[in-house]
Amino acid sequence: MKSTAHAKVGANRRGKRDRIHERSNMTAQVRNARLPVDTVRRNALAALLLSVALGTAAFLADAATGILGSALLALTSSGFSWGLAALLIGFRQQTQRGAAATCTALLLGATASYYLLVLGVSQRWRGGHLDAGTSADILGLLSVGRAAAFWAVASLCAGPIIGFIAWRVRSGSDRESAAFAGLAFGLFSAEGLHTLAFKTAWILLDDFGVRLLVSAILTISLSALTVAYIVRLRGISATSRAVIISAGFSAILGLALWRLAELARMAISV
Repeated sequence: MKSTAHAKVGANRRGKRDRIHERSNMTAQVRNARLPVDTVRRNALAALLLSVALGTAAFLADAATGILGSALLALTSSGFSWGLAALLIGFRQQTQRGAAATCTALLLGATASYYLLVLGVSQRWRGGHLDAGTSADILGLLSVGRAAAFWAVASLCAGPIIGFIAWRVRSGSDRESAAFAGLAFGLFSAEGLHTLAFKTAWILLDDFGVRLLVSAILTISLSALTVAYIVRLRGISATSRAVIISAGFSAILGLALWRLAELARMAISV
């Protein structure tokens, strides 16, 4: 009897190991699957068009002033808006590698579109003069170049992360999807949280302070609504423990990362 029981236990363990191994192989096959050329082309075209639209919208929003301008910047030229665009296009991808690559390409393309418009259309780098009366155009060009390089590096860092989040939300278990959706909140709301925590001029509630406050509240609120909508699409409760814990943790992490990015940006005078 004992030998029979041991044999059954051994068989069950082997069966469990085989199932785990089979599941791992299937996951690896999905990750490494090669997409048809037409699918790759469609994804690339979608990323290109969306990146140009995103960069153009951010460029046009720069011309708006007052509270309306702050609201438009939050909707078109913020960590929330660009992160959301990358997340949405990441959802369309069939592989994890494709999601990471497409999200990165989108952010890089949007950055390039924006700064090309700055260089060729607004040309706000021109017209300045030094104390000696000489032109400061070269310094203006260098400033634009530093800014473009800074945000290109930021895109290279954020793109794969957002792509991985999009992939896990789409293909992971309910618990994984909830946790990674919560992580998206920290990434999207980081800029608004940073404004509330470090740009304390909003406390005065003058014209400048109100504009800061409007932008921050919009960014944080829309980030929360986006996460709630994502988990609802996956059939998960927005108040589940995994979502709340992940969102809280990612908010702290996102705030710290945005602060580091802001310090780096100021250090190179962008």
